[in-house]
Amino acid sequence: MFKRIIFDLDFTLLMWKDEYVLNIKNVLEKHHIDADYKVIDEIIDEQEVKYDNLSKLQLLLDINDRVNTPIHMDILDEILEGQKQLSDIDIELVSLLQYLSSKYELVVFTNYFTDVQKARLEHAQLLPYIKEVIGGDMIEKFKPHESGFIKAMGPYTAAECLMVGDSVRCDINGAKEVGMKSILVDCRHKYPDYEGWRIESIYDLKEML
Repeated sequence: MFKRIIFDLDFTLLMWKDEYVLNIKNVLEKHHIDADYKVIDEIIDEQEVKYDNLSKLQLLLDINDRVNTPIHMDILDEILEGQKQLSDIDIELVSLLQYLSSKYELVVFTNYFTDVQKARLEHAQLLPYIKEVIGGDMIEKFKPHESGFIKAMGPYTAAECLMVGDSVRCDINGAKEVGMKSILVDCRHKYPDYEGWRIESIYDLKEML
């Protein structure tokens, strides 16, 4: 019997929004910084491919290695601060997590910055139902490395935990490596031939449990 459900965040509980990229553009324009916001967005995405875990300092170094005008840490902080507001309140999702939290411990396990993701959950009114948020700056190695999944399990065994996420490589295969069951949330219809537990919407999770 499951005791803890471990959720990925983006494209699982919350949708990634175009405003994330525009937020970078707006901050750069506000400070009259001549840097390509799309390049900065690409560099952010590349962090989990190039490194073991997430570091603001490393991210800043990578950005300044590729943009025309160097930016300072306070600019990066402002970009991340703006991302904290980029989530919407979904009453149906709030109701789902409220129900699930009465039966299981709920944890969010994400490769992005912990404080940003926690703030997005709070902005979406989901944080009260989440026991713990574990980000890419809190783990030894990014998903799908087993160390992060072991941390996300907390005091429970793999058999007592369920991973719910949208990436076969990061979420599903990572869970499999530690012996954890998983459910794929294929909201973007990327894996039509996936043969494991699969739902097309997080709202279908209640019927699976």
